[in-house]
Parts: sequence; structure tokens; C-alpha cells
Amino acid sequence: MKKIHISFCMAVMMLAATSCDFLTTENIGKSTTKTFFSDITSLEPAMNGVYHYTNSFYNAYFIPYSEIAADEWILSTANAGIWMDYQDYISTSDYETSAVGYIWKNGYSIINNTNEIIHYAPKLKDQYPGHADLIDNVTASAYFIRALIHHDLCLAYGQNYTFTPDASHPGIAIRNTVPGLNDIVKRSPVKDVYSQIISDLKTAERLFSNCSNTAEYATPLACKALLARIYLYMNDWENAAAYASEVIEEKPLASRDNYARMFCEPKYLDGEIIFRLNGFGQSSNLYSMAYFESPKIRPAEKIRSLLSGQDDIRSSMFSMSAGGKVYDGLVLKYCVTADVASDEERYISPIVLRNSEMYLIRAEARCNLGKLAEAADDIKVLEARACGTVKEDIALDYSGKDELYAIINEERQKELCFEGMRLFDITRRHEDLVRDASSTSSVKTIAYPDPRFVLQIPYIEIDVNGDMVQNPL
Repeated sequence: MKKIHISFCMAVMMLAATSCDFLTTENIGKSTTKTFFSDITSLEPAMNGVYHYTNSFYNAYFIPYSEIAADEWILSTANAGIWMDYQDYISTSDYETSAVGYIWKNGYSIINNTNEIIHYAPKLKDQYPGHADLIDNVTASAYFIRALIHHDLCLAYGQNYTFTPDASHPGIAIRNTVPGLNDIVKRSPVKDVYSQIISDLKTAERLFSNCSNTAEYATPLACKALLARIYLYMNDWENAAAYASEVIEEKPLASRDNYARMFCEPKYLDGEIIFRLNGFGQSSNLYSMAYFESPKIRPAEKIRSLLSGQDDIRSSMFSMSAGGKVYDGLVLKYCVTADVASDEERYISPIVLRNSEMYLIRAEARCNLGKLAEAADDIKVLEARACGTVKEDIALDYSGKDELYAIINEERQKELCFEGMRLFDITRRHEDLVRDASSTSSVKTIAYPDPRFVLQIPYIEIDVNGDMVQNPL
């Protein structure tokens, strides 16, 4: 009999990754969880704990893995450690103390915690009718994070949505209830995972009530933005364009002058940021990897060449000055360049959703719908902001859908480079992975499709769970 872990990691416990376990570990803490949720004062600390742990999920392993396995980062051979194995695509199921194990373990720990909130929070409405908005907003936030992490796990361990014509290939285990002792935990088809994600996001959007619009928390706008991304991955062009348009109408782009601030000031929440995790007080793997004096990661020549010779604000994200010296070849999106009062304030707050991505989603969707002029206009908006001009002064040279599609893909690389999406852009478009000569990897090319584009399920999960199917090598 499988034993399913259902403990709730409260806000203080969230500080330690070891406080939560895999899907199939011992059932502990059930009565403690019920007691914890018996009072309204538990809700916000519980949800803050989920946000805290989600930041750790992105910062420590998810973003580094998705970029290292792609083609835009160069790893330093001197101090990259086990990340070199991910760059060379030789990780296996027993890499349980690195990305293979921790993306799975930490992702499901977050999901289990959101399930506790979704299960217990609504029960407080009868006892605290005056706090209905708070209860609904916390519950909605839990639905949003549950959808977000299900998608990230499916990207890491399941092939892209269109890998099979009907998305019937294995995805991940859907966890949408507080687990019980006799639960069968097995992988669902990718189409079912996406259906669950969409249902969660629409439920969250419906539940939100009088919530603040701050980008540090889930909001109805964040639900719409994530839905636009989900529909893009499904090649559902109509819905992708529609949701992206709703976000664009409500959220402005960051100005050119504030572009670098958006990344290099961890407390910056203005402009186009839709959802940003707060990394204050947490260790940052991304920060240590990108640290300007001894970086473990550098931008590949192929991404730098896309921005060379242009008056493009994005090209400034490769270098900085400090102490009278110029440091070049940096991944500045994960460096803190603002003046801060203490080392404690040098932390990274990953941006999960921002409005530039919505323009790119809408452009790609419109292009696939045959609305070429409208798709081109979306790209012109981003190019105009980047180059400090107006849309009318931007000229795109294309003669048909295929050429415009290539321009959109290139713009996506220039705008979203290093933000944890590149590997999944390659696979969802069924492209080959092609690294340039600057790469330190022994693997320069992988032809699509390939089983290596997804991680192995951790060995411990396979070992204790007879219903869990492993990915092929």
C-alpha cells in the first residue's frame, strides 16, 4: 500500500526544504494540519509560506535547469559542478540531490500545501463570515500556484503538449486533493494535466474578490496571463490571443528607462510585472551563478549576436560597471545593480509573468491565425520600446507567414532570454537544440524529438511507487 504525504509546511517550516517530502512517503501531521487551519489567522501565513517555497523552487533549480539544458547560457567548466551533467544531458533518475530530485520533490510539496489550503480554507467561512474576501483570495491564490507548479512539473518531466497529436502521452501525476493512504498516484496524460491547470486558473479568477493588484501576489490578471501561456503551449491560438489581449489592455509595458530596473532591483514591482516572487531573506542560486565578479554562467554568443550593432536596451543587460571596472559577458537579469543597504538585500526575485510575454504570445497566435499585420504590430511595439523610438518607425522585412514567424521567434529570444522558457520554446515548436561554438557542452545538437528533452522521474519515486512510469532514456 502506498503512503501519501499530506503534511502542511507552515510558514516557519517552509524555510527548510527538508520539511516536505515526495509524493509517496509516510503520512504524517494530519491532525496538526487540521488544527492549524481552525483559525482565520492561519490563512495568510500559510499562503505566504507557499509563496516563499515557490520562490525557492524557481530560484534554486527550475530556472537554472531550463536554461542550462537550452542554448543561451554558457557554463563555466571551473565551478559549475553537477550542472555540467545537465548541460551535457547525462543526468539520470538517481540525481536526487540536484534538479532531477528537487524539482519533483519541491514542486509536489508546494502542490500538497496548496491542496491543504483549498481543502480547509473554505470551511472557515461559516465561522468568520466577515472575512469572506480574505478566505476567497487565499483560496484563489492557492489554485493559481497549484496550476503554475503543475505546469512547470509537466514541462520538466513530460514531453510538450503537441508531442502526440492528441496530447495522450504521459504527463505527471495530478494532485488536486488532500491525499489519502490508499490513493493511487500515477501519471496522467498531458491533455488531462492541462485540463486541470485551466480549471484551476478559471476557478482562481472567479474566486478573487476585492484583492490588491500588487505583483507579489496572485491576482485575476496573473490568472489571465498564465492562461495565455497555457493556451500558447497547446497551440490554441484563439484563446492565447484573447487572454493575452485582456492582459495587454490592462497592463502597460515598462518604459525603456526602467527596463534594467525591472530585473536588477529585487523590490521593483511597477511597469509590466504581473507576478514576481519575493526572494527577500532567501539564499539565491541564480544570484550566485550570475555574480558579476565570478560568474558561473555567461550569455552564449548566439544570443549576444542577436542584439549586436543595435541601439537596443536589451544589449545593456550583458555588462555593468563596478568599482571603476567594466564587467562584460554577464547574465545581468540575475545581478543586483541597485544600491542596497546590506548584503541581505542582495537577493533575486524571479519574474514569473510580465507583459512583454503577452505581446509575444499574441504575435505568435495572430501569426498562426493568418493575421500577419496585427502580429507584426505587436513585435513593432516591443522593438520600439527596446530601441527608444515609436512603432511607426519600425520596419519588419517579411514576405509571408514563415518569415514573420521566424522574426517573432527571434524577438522572443531577445526579450525573454534567460527567464526559464527557452528549452520549452524549442520543444513546443518541435525544433532541434543547436548550441553555438561558444558552448562548453559536449552536446552541441539534439534533434527533435528526443527523450532527453525531459528529466527522469527520481529513482525513489519509481522505487516506492509501482504505479509510476519512468521516462525513457
